Amino acid sequence: MNHRLWMMIVLLVGFSMGLMGQQRVMQTTDEAHAAAPQGVECGERFVAMPDSLSPLLTAVNRADLVDFMANGMKAEVDNRLAGRTRMTQLSPTYLRLQHSGQADWQMKLLTTHKGDTLICVAQTVRTPVVDSHLLLFDGCWNSLPLEQVMPQPPRLEDFLSTEALASFQAKHASAALLLTEATFTAEGEQLEIRFTTSDTIDDEARKRLEPYLHPLLTYRWQGERFERIP
Repeated sequence: MNHRLWMMIVLLVGFSMGLMGQQRVMQTTDEAHAAAPQGVECGERFVAMPDSLSPLLTAVNRADLVDFMANGMKAEVDNRLAGRTRMTQLSPTYLRLQHSGQADWQMKLLTTHKGDTLICVAQTVRTPVVDSHLLLFDGCWNSLPLEQVMPQPPRLEDFLSTEALASFQAKHASAALLLTEATFTAEGEQLEIRFTTSDTIDDEARKRLEPYLHPLLTYRWQGERFERIP
């Protein structure tokens, strides 16, 4: 066998092996995407969250919760306050945590018209009255003003008629506080805000207030901001 023929055989074999290797890599990549657990995008961003924004959970805690949830296990860990934190929901764009039954933490990924990803967080305490606080971040967890996506946040008068608002404010000191519970939909891009200030008054007064109360506001993500649904 002459030298030129031998070189051609070596090149052909090498080219053939390269194609086979490329096919194996493509097949492995496709299989990995097919087998990837739901919620991997939201889960990865959650794990990558700076520790300064996660006072109750370490990076290891966060990674364990995502891993447990993705594998169908009970997703619960000890937190830094000697309590228990449980992940109750995980999807590609949403996750929810429960801290010892006293607080909830939700995270929602929002895609803008430009293709950027925003992270909206709802922190909710459940004692003595339920109240939520919304926070906004870019895709790398840099803080952004909430007004960027909610230029007209809920007001007390959005939940009560004018007459009822005047009476409520005159009779109850708690009326000066706007307390609400914020909940993202796991699927879709809606935000529901429930009025909870009325939970600070007695049952009889609350029943008198109910006919004049609009207890729930619903917002839908429109690619740049949340807009209230009439």
